[in-house]
Amino acid sequence: MRFRGNIILQYSITTFLFISAVSVALGITLARQITDYQLRSHIRLFPELIGLTVKQSPQVYDMFRSPSGGPVSAETEGVLRGLFGLGTIFRVKAWSSDGTIVWSDQKDEIGQRFPDDDTLQDALKTGKPAYELGTSEKQENVGTEADKGSLLQVYTPVLKNDAAVGVIELYEANRDLFAQIARNTLFVEGLVAAAGLLLYLALFLIFFRAYQRQRRANEERNRIMGVFGQHVSPEVVNRLLSQDFEQAGEMREVCLMFLDIRNFTAFTEKSEPQVVVEHLNSLFEFMVDCVNRHQGIVHKFLGDGFMAVFGAPIPDEKNCHHALKASIEILNELARFNAQKGGEVTRVGIGLHSGMAVTGTIGSAQRKEYTIVGDTVNVAKRIEEMNKSLGSRLLVSEEVWNKLATKPKSEKLGQIRMKGREAPVMLYKVA
Repeated sequence: MRFRGNIILQYSITTFLFISAVSVALGITLARQITDYQLRSHIRLFPELIGLTVKQSPQVYDMFRSPSGGPVSAETEGVLRGLFGLGTIFRVKAWSSDGTIVWSDQKDEIGQRFPDDDTLQDALKTGKPAYELGTSEKQENVGTEADKGSLLQVYTPVLKNDAAVGVIELYEANRDLFAQIARNTLFVEGLVAAAGLLLYLALFLIFFRAYQRQRRANEERNRIMGVFGQHVSPEVVNRLLSQDFEQAGEMREVCLMFLDIRNFTAFTEKSEPQVVVEHLNSLFEFMVDCVNRHQGIVHKFLGDGFMAVFGAPIPDEKNCHHALKASIEILNELARFNAQKGGEVTRVGIGLHSGMAVTGTIGSAQRKEYTIVGDTVNVAKRIEEMNKSLGSRLLVSEEVWNKLATKPKSEKLGQIRMKGREAPVMLYKVA
């Protein structure tokens, strides 16, 4: 997972916009639901009010039978106008079940039909009060400027034998009610905004911590790659990361491999530089893979060869076994390489030796390198050099041989004296 420099800014803007959009939508939805709940709670009083009115004057039922509206009895007129006695009611209408206005405080409306009025039909069908918030045209009829914006139209069904025979519509301008609704709406929207902000901060904190952990992991990975080189396998890097690799020096039992490509100097003298580099890369490509597959690390390239270590920096009880397996695999892969390439055959010499060595990271603040030093390194290098005089391809020391659980077919060469070393070394020729 790779992070660009501005990823936090990109994440912050994207998340903020997303949460803001969700918060606005949620706030609007909740505000509408709260408004609807408060208004429906308010209009629950109206059926009881209308019911008492009808009980006082049963003649009210008669006006709903008029097909086009018309004069009503003085008693009914008085009852309907008595509804204005409620302080917030400023208009009254009566509708028949077919959508005809049969009575209104504005006489010119009587007889008009609005059969498709949705709110009216809702009240007639359900037998329950319905409401509608006043439109700008209807607000023109509100008595005072202060009442504009607080208009509520309540459609209350008039029931007879549990069936709606008509509807009485009351226009109400209730500033206190709408002020309370506005306060509640503001509170809910503020609460949703605060919750959205807290959610954004929580997500940002989670992301930022994940980013910091990933950045530190990348830095540690880069540090390990810088110490061991680009040829270290991802599996080894991951294992080093999981074990909190330290740079301090220590004595470690290791198995070292030295590999040298034979007669390479003569090849370079008669070949173009590009051909030389391409040939080396072709060889090292599969050789390094063989080392990596058997838990080894190519410690350093030596021009026409390399040094590999098994058992450091990651401990490996079977380091000698893995080193031998990697060596045999290299020889097999080289045979296939020669068969496919044709022409001049490429040969190598490999030497293996096991023992204690000092391991650790050395260098300056600008450049550090994991190093392995000690007599084990010198002996391993001398063993590889013995391939030339002994005509072999793979030599292992007695220290390696004794640690192999399964002995390969080999030739015991006996005690061999080496340049720069007084004590002889017992060698085995494996290939």
